[in-house]
Amino acid sequence: MEKNVFLKVNGVTDRHCAEDLESALEGTNGVKRIEVSLDDNVVDVQYESDEITVDEIKKVIEDQGLEAEGE
Repeated sequence: MEKNVFLKVNGVTDRHCAEDLESALEGTNGVKRIEVSLDDNVVDVQYESDEITVDEIKKVIEDQGLEAEGE
């Protein structure tokens, strides 16, 4: 089932960091769409809940050296 999650992400300081995060998430099975807001420090992830969990999405973010908060 397709779902969306909004996560607050600490550590995204510029467009380069946002692009690195987007690339990491895009390469993750089950992730369909990513939008990073630098102004709000939020990432919007559309994903297939039968393929990946929110905790797994947060782990990908944290593996990039960032902190993910929410849901």
